[in-house]
Amino acid sequence: MNTSPVSEPSQTKLNRLTYDQVTQYYDEGYCVLENALSESQLELLRSRCMHMIDQYDAEMDRRGVTEMSLHRKGARYFTGHPSLIYPELYDFIFSEVMLDSLRKILGPDVYIAHEQYVVKMAASDSTFAWHQDSGYVGREHDPYVTCWIALDDVHEDNGPVFLLPFSEYPESREIIPHEIVKTPNGGHERVGYHGDKTGLCMTCKAGSIVFFTSRTFHCSGANKSNDMRRVYLIQYGKEPLNRDECALRHGRPVGERKPDPDFLRREFERMKHELKD
Repeated sequence: MNTSPVSEPSQTKLNRLTYDQVTQYYDEGYCVLENALSESQLELLRSRCMHMIDQYDAEMDRRGVTEMSLHRKGARYFTGHPSLIYPELYDFIFSEVMLDSLRKILGPDVYIAHEQYVVKMAASDSTFAWHQDSGYVGREHDPYVTCWIALDDVHEDNGPVFLLPFSEYPESREIIPHEIVKTPNGGHERVGYHGDKTGLCMTCKAGSIVFFTSRTFHCSGANKSNDMRRVYLIQYGKEPLNRDECALRHGRPVGERKPDPDFLRREFERMKHELKD
């Protein structure tokens, strides 16, 4: 496996956030940077994503189950903290394209709060209701930035994310109380909006990044297409966000990452206890 730093083309070949886009981020709660990633970066993120899916599938086969924590085999996957297994992802997390964007939004000091793959396989009925990412924190905090990085072309039929701009729902500039509801498949999720607004459908090409605030309401639809929809999601703040153990591990600016070969074993053990509960 190649663990060399993630290469980027010259700056003239990469799009960068403009002043107008950053202004839109603060005025409306989101902005989109098209054509942000190089082909080598896309290939890296895709290959590590598929490798993690293979590992989760193998573990579910070994246990004789089709659901494990939030994973549903062949339908959806939430592969958290992948840089613990693939330290080369840390090079991408703090790559030039990411730091340039985040420093324009947050300022000079950029801290990572969380990272995960979110995958909807072909013909998956998995959806997510309207929520703010801040609705999952449980305490007062400065808004942080969610970077929704499309690894496949995203269109209306393959599970896009929908956003409610601040101009459509000004109340969402603050944290709205969320309720915990059961999902049809026996899980739980937090829901903070029950209105009839449909929001903006964020269709974009692979290699694009949708930036939105942790206050911005968003949801996602089912994947009704014959192709998978993969997203690498990274969240950053302008201060260490001690939300969970991931924040404690990553709560610092650029630093060295070392692989954690026991991470998946511990993750699978945690899921086993969840299944028993």
